[in-house]
Amino acid sequence: MAKFVTFYTAQSPKWDNIPSLSAAMGWVGLTSKTTAAYLRPLGVSDKYINELIEGSVRVNYAQNADFIHALEGACSNADGNAVGVAGGNFKIFEQFLSRSGANIKLKTPVCLFTLTLFVY
Repeated sequence: MAKFVTFYTAQSPKWDNIPSLSAAMGWVGLTSKTTAAYLRPLGVSDKYINELIEGSVRVNYAQNADFIHALEGACSNADGNAVGVAGGNFKIFEQFLSRSGANIKLKTPVCLFTLTLFVY
């Protein structure tokens, strides 16, 4: 978790894609296996994974421990030191957008193209 919270500081690491970020953060072992596959070799029983770990993974990500990678499984089971942002965690993503330099147009209609196929 100590590495994860660095994303919320001015010294946040920069990345071009998720695999390079995972490697830079030392998370390849966590992102290359499911939560269950990561925990079993550590001696965690299937019963514990299915009854406890999977409950928190489902609550947080609506996924099963056999399908979600171990980094998300670890985040789902973070200890009591987890925190939130005053006013809502969505503010984190607002700041990501704000600092990205992107041209953001909220509440703007989007034109969808319709493709018509003529069958003869």
